[in-house]
Amino acid sequence: MGTTSPQHSRNSRLNLAQRLTLGTGILIAAMVVAAIACWVMMSRLSADADQVNSTNVPQLQLIAAIELDVTRISLQVRHAIISRNPDELKATLADIETKKTRLIDNMERFGRGMTGADGRHAYAPLPGLLKEFEARGAQNIELIVAGKKDEAVAYLVEQTIPARNRLLDPLAAEKVRQGESLNEALDEVKAFSDMNRKLLLGVFALITAGLIAMLVYLRRITHQLGSDPDELKAVADGIASGELTTHVPVLAGDAQSITYSLRVMRDKLADAVIAVRTGAECVNSAAGEIAQGNHDLSGRTETQASALQQTAASMEQLSSTVRQKG
Repeated sequence: MGTTSPQHSRNSRLNLAQRLTLGTGILIAAMVVAAIACWVMMSRLSADADQVNSTNVPQLQLIAAIELDVTRISLQVRHAIISRNPDELKATLADIETKKTRLIDNMERFGRGMTGADGRHAYAPLPGLLKEFEARGAQNIELIVAGKKDEAVAYLVEQTIPARNRLLDPLAAEKVRQGESLNEALDEVKAFSDMNRKLLLGVFALITAGLIAMLVYLRRITHQLGSDPDELKAVADGIASGELTTHVPVLAGDAQSITYSLRVMRDKLADAVIAVRTGAECVNSAAGEIAQGNHDLSGRTETQASALQQTAASMEQLSSTVRQKG
């Protein structure tokens, strides 16, 4: 089986810049995902709020207004029956007409707001029931104006009030349906709000954990460096330029950081330079001594050569003298 070399292992690992870039990218991606998710959920919340504000609440308000006018009209019919004088009867009938006009207008507005199949189905019987109630009310008023109060009371009990109740029943059912729709929208709003809050809390926790991890990692890197990167660079530049007296700020108790290693390297380089300088001085001194010795030897050699020449000359003169006498 093959083995992974240390060089390959080092090359396969992410360097400092890559690790910091990766961590920052993860945090940014988490924030982007959270922002998109929040935007989607807030859009859904906005749609639900628009539905509540534009449909459910206005329709419920119109149902309440219609029910109130229908009930008041039937009560005013009863009040007209027991009116004590013509003026009171006239005022009561005028009030009935006012409420009737408002009732018709509210019913038309209610119908325009009933969108969707369920809404149209719920609204379908209401116009006919309203006309029936109007007709029964009009017949009741004719009996009252004719002075037939006993017949008017009987008609009110037997015809007008049942017609009113038949109109109120689908309105009550629609009110329940609108209330359920409103509750569903509110439940959905609450659910999305809870999801939004949990998502934000989760992303906040993730970002916080990421920042803490990055802080711990940077603290470890700073501890490994031993000093601020700017100071470390200044020291390295000084040593690289040959300034072996550069101050290296090593913290007390630090014997493992890069700054400490730089100081050790500076000291060893200084010792090496001193040793080289001392060796060079010794070589220069020895060379001087050798040169002086050569000079002295050369002088002695010249002296001896001169003496030999003089001796040779003397021997030649002596030989010449001996030949002359012989």
